[in-house]
Amino acid sequence: MARVRFGGFGIKNDGSSRPPPVSKSEETSAGKKRLSDFITEAEDSRLRKTWTTLDGLKLAVREALDHAKATKHRVGWVRGDTVASLETLEELNLVRKENERIREALGTLAVEVPLPNIPAVSDPLEIDLLPVSVQNGFSGTSSGSQARIKGTWIAVFPIFFGNLKWQSNDWNGEYFHSVDDEESCVAIGSALAGEVAAVDTSGMFKISKGTLDRLSSYYIEVGLMATEGENPFTETAQKVARRHRISDDASSAFTLSGGEVQVSTTQRELPDDIPF
Repeated sequence: MARVRFGGFGIKNDGSSRPPPVSKSEETSAGKKRLSDFITEAEDSRLRKTWTTLDGLKLAVREALDHAKATKHRVGWVRGDTVASLETLEELNLVRKENERIREALGTLAVEVPLPNIPAVSDPLEIDLLPVSVQNGFSGTSSGSQARIKGTWIAVFPIFFGNLKWQSNDWNGEYFHSVDDEESCVAIGSALAGEVAAVDTSGMFKISKGTLDRLSSYYIEVGLMATEGENPFTETAQKVARRHRISDDASSAFTLSGGEVQVSTTQRELPDDIPF
């Protein structure tokens, strides 16, 4: 009858056990002591499970593997084509070294540069409205005036939100937004002028590019706008704009602090000798 020796026990093919033969165990007292010391050291701070039958060994191994998979997660097997190439690893290493160099350089700055505080939503804000001239065919030119209005950062936002001219684009499956600065300056400036005047201000006023950038920077810092993605406005921004549109204070949020908001039309003089 065939026998297999596992872990110091002899196992018959019928599953029964017996002690190992003397020829396969330690014969001297010194050897037996060293074996005993090794077992003691192996058991120190470790879990040890004994077995006496082949089925007991199978069960112990299976339980140990299940326990290891549940408590000691590993990355596991990955496809060969998903492993980074040598060139990619070298590039990542160069980036890591460059980051370390930058961190070391920043760590040697003698003066810490503080960041300016973000204006509160109730802080007053003055915006210059600049005139825009529009040709009315052959009859003449319509122009806005120069004025300055006063409001708050948050009061300007619903107008900024509703009049910013932007579009969504995609490149290789990734979406991003782009803003038309010139059209946005005219649309926002004309809408702000309409808040303090009872005339049609459409297309007759504008804000400067610097004012547009300043407003955008503020709204980005407070989390109402995003610098990346398909939409320049966050979900919170859409809710804030809706709430301020229906607020009772929306109609009195702006005052005229300089100049006047008016639209004038200049008629073009036609020569008398134009043939018809």
